[in-house]
Amino acid sequence: MSVLIVGGGMTGATLALAISRLTGGALPVHLIEAQDPHSSRHPRL
Repeated sequence: MSVLIVGGGMTGATLALAISRLTGGALPVHLIEAQDPHSSRHPRL
């Protein structure tokens, strides 16, 4: 079993980190984002 988080911006990233830490890395967490995290462009523009 694994967890797939699609979108969510900083909230999704925080949830992914929390799940990973709470399970000690035993539960794989995958995060899919439409925007490049290094992009300075606002996603709504």
